[in-house]
Amino acid sequence: KELLKALNVHVVGNASDCLEDEVLVLRNAQDAPELIVCAVPYLRDRDIRTAEAGESVEDKERKLTDGIRAHYAAVATLAEQKRAEFGGDIPVVGMGHLFTDGGQTVDGDGVRELYVGSLAHVTAQSFPASFDYLALGHLHIPQMVSGTETMRYSGSPLPMGFGEAKQQKSVCEIGFDGRDAFVRLIDVPVFQKLERVKGDWDDIERRILELSVTGSQSWLEVVYEGEEIIGDLRERLETATADTQMEVLCVK
Repeated sequence: KELLKALNVHVVGNASDCLEDEVLVLRNAQDAPELIVCAVPYLRDRDIRTAEAGESVEDKERKLTDGIRAHYAAVATLAEQKRAEFGGDIPVVGMGHLFTDGGQTVDGDGVRELYVGSLAHVTAQSFPASFDYLALGHLHIPQMVSGTETMRYSGSPLPMGFGEAKQQKSVCEIGFDGRDAFVRLIDVPVFQKLERVKGDWDDIERRILELSVTGSQSWLEVVYEGEEIIGDLRERLETATADTQMEVLCVK
């Protein structure tokens, strides 16, 4: 953390008792403040909730969502104070690592539940209105939160599983006109193609042949859905891909 700070890279790995650690003022080449970032890390259960004997599941969920809301309100208040000190027109960006209500996922993408049972209760209204842009992480699919242009998951820059093979990955470039944010999505090139091949053996063999004819270098996930029990499925796949540039990474 301290080494990276010398390179003007700020790392906030966990919630701190000192909120100043999470509210960063970024300066331009002339050393004038131009952006305030509320760098809120992943908030662990113990960071935002105290356990009490005899409390119900509903009590725990309410404490979690209340704790998340209270933490964001506290850092936003501190950011507003800093904004007022500098003249009031500096944009504030909020950050977060969590699962919001209505978030889209894909089967097998590796996204795990952070707070079991309470995921759907972290809504867009949980975040302070004073944020001019909210940058969230955890979900792999690029998406807006509750249809709001300035509240987004950028998504993973690379597919994290074969279920994401057809997604267009992107990064978000955010610009500001005063405090008004505008968003531009920049597509990430595909450096390694993924392909899910599924069906009975005839379907699988046919698709592998089609891909090999085009000189495909894809990594393959093969999902066998046939009725026939094939004891030598892996051997068949090795034979089918032997003279190709494709590689079978997963067989189901």
